[in-house]
Amino acid sequence: MKLTKRSVIALKIEETQGTDAVPTAASNAILVEDLKWSPASERMVDRKPVRATFGELKKIYAGHLVEVSFTMEIKGSGVLGVAPEMGACLKSCGFQEVITEDTSVEYLPATTGQQSCTIYFWEDGDLIKMTGAMGKVSFDLSTGAIGKASFTFTGHPAGNLSAAELPAASYSSMVPVPLIGVAFSMGGSLDVSKLSVDMGITVSTPSSMSAPNGYGDIYISDRNVTGSIDPFAKTANEKDYLADWKSGKESSLTTGEIGTVEGNKYTLSMSKVYSAAAPKAGDREGGVTRELTLAALPTNGDDEFSLLFT
Repeated sequence: MKLTKRSVIALKIEETQGTDAVPTAASNAILVEDLKWSPASERMVDRKPVRATFGELKKIYAGHLVEVSFTMEIKGSGVLGVAPEMGACLKSCGFQEVITEDTSVEYLPATTGQQSCTIYFWEDGDLIKMTGAMGKVSFDLSTGAIGKASFTFTGHPAGNLSAAELPAASYSSMVPVPLIGVAFSMGGSLDVSKLSVDMGITVSTPSSMSAPNGYGDIYISDRNVTGSIDPFAKTANEKDYLADWKSGKESSLTTGEIGTVEGNKYTLSMSKVYSAAAPKAGDREGGVTRELTLAALPTNGDDEFSLLFT
């Protein structure tokens, strides 16, 4: 029997899209949860000739892609100006990585300069390889928990499954910080219990007759950054969320610095957000909340979102 927890995954940025970057468990392993994989966009062609019988003819396999999903803890590398463990994952989800030596690493959305990755997934006795992969990501921050990033990657199968022993993996030793003492702000200090952000990334998988599996290079073709929060409601003269929604009021959103140790602090920010839907009434332990759906806007190009590690 194969065991779910006996798995290792390694991810490495490709120099040329679709060319195996050969990630290793010793250098490129990432610590993940909820790891899953499956064939995706599989084509099984129906054959419907006119015959004297209703009996079916066997479908014909005509190519597929591979999808891998997992969740990672949001945490720094432990060293100022050194990319965190999830850095390569973010770069393969349409982010640019801005490193300020000995100071910070910032991830901003990018429209050009996309980078693909190779993923190796050892599944307790088997090795699955995928190349030319690109992904989408969402973030979840909830009180008393650890900030998480959820990834889904789509790539090309690199050969068939092969038998392989689990390799010895090396992981980051950094311990993530819990979400307490967070100075959350959106147009002023707000008391929230959770923040969710979805980068709204569209991963395109174009058909290609000349490709061995019938699919060309995978690419990111769009994004639409949205989020949600649940602040306690205030009286209308203090804060009228309904009026803010109707007027399209814009505010900046930031978690403030999460963590206290240099090299393991992060800040999630959106430079300009507005309510994209009518505020809904909610409840938090008997207190009235407003469930807000937010949409992010750029201020100057690709800057509607930032994940900054310091």
